[in-house]
Amino acid sequence: MRKIKIIVKSESANFWWGIYGFCEKIGWEDLNLFHEDGTKIGRFCLNGKAYLRNGIEDLGDDPEELEFVTAVEKYLADNKCHYWYYYADKESEVSYLAPL
Repeated sequence: MRKIKIIVKSESANFWWGIYGFCEKIGWEDLNLFHEDGTKIGRFCLNGKAYLRNGIEDLGDDPEELEFVTAVEKYLADNKCHYWYYYADKESEVSYLAPL
């Protein structure tokens, strides 16, 4: 079985600085995934709890966002890691992933 090497590139250096404790973790980070030959695989946005907590206050009254708000509230209620994907629209290449 051949192993595939995936390259992850973040949009800012603060993502890595936060992981290693040199600064506060940022609320969200756009990450781009590439195959080892440089072909783009996909893109997603990694969201932290604080970012999600602040965001659901604005979305709470929007019936189109009910599923997302419910998922975020469930995620914020415990200390487990939850992963899910949401797309802005069917043509969007960006998915949203939590947690950070």
